[in-house]
Amino acid sequence: MNFSRFGKTIVWGDSVARGVVYDEERRRYSISQQAAVKYFEREGGVPLTNRARMGMTSVDGMAQIEDDLAKGMTADTALIGFGGNDSDFDWQSISDAPEAEHLPKTSLEDYESTLCRMVRTLRDKGMQIIMTNLPPVIAERYFDFISGHGRSPENILRWLGTKERISTFHDGYSRVAEKVAKKQSCIFVDLYSAFSAHGNLSELYCADGIHPNDRGQQLIARAVGDALSASPV
Repeated sequence: MNFSRFGKTIVWGDSVARGVVYDEERRRYSISQQAAVKYFEREGGVPLTNRARMGMTSVDGMAQIEDDLAKGMTADTALIGFGGNDSDFDWQSISDAPEAEHLPKTSLEDYESTLCRMVRTLRDKGMQIIMTNLPPVIAERYFDFISGHGRSPENILRWLGTKERISTFHDGYSRVAEKVAKKQSCIFVDLYSAFSAHGNLSELYCADGIHPNDRGQQLIARAVGDALSASPV
């Protein structure tokens, strides 16, 4: 499996694109040795620069892209993977005041317009674009994770209504990423379907329910590989 035809590639994204996993025993995050991006460097023949960072929203990513380009960073291909943080909430604020209005870190409208702006900006620099949607979350597991750290599970659940509402928010951003990728004629990597088709999501995720584990990162690598193999580029 050689993808050297895509040339020098830069990844801009969040912790999933970075290859971050959660070590439950040590209660800390680290970079997986099975990270999809490492696989493409090692096995795919792709000279790759990973600018993905944990905690990045699409708005943060757009600022980073503009800064990187201003500093002269160039490539043949850009891989974009944002959305998990955009769809997230300030869970401490929700725990403290469940009756108040709480908004996601990035609205769906701003998320869509920012992804479109990324595509235009990078294409203006001569890059072809690969865009992923979002792997699904395990709502029950993520709820347990965000309800820790001294927060009130009862208050968070009161605001949510049901734990599955976490997935509803998250999935909406995944659909927008797919919409933008197809509308802008990007090479599209359908991570959501790849994970959903596995049958047992619990095998693919860390204890926090939102970060794919080593097996999940390997699945991401296969999904990206399948999309690139099908691309005429």
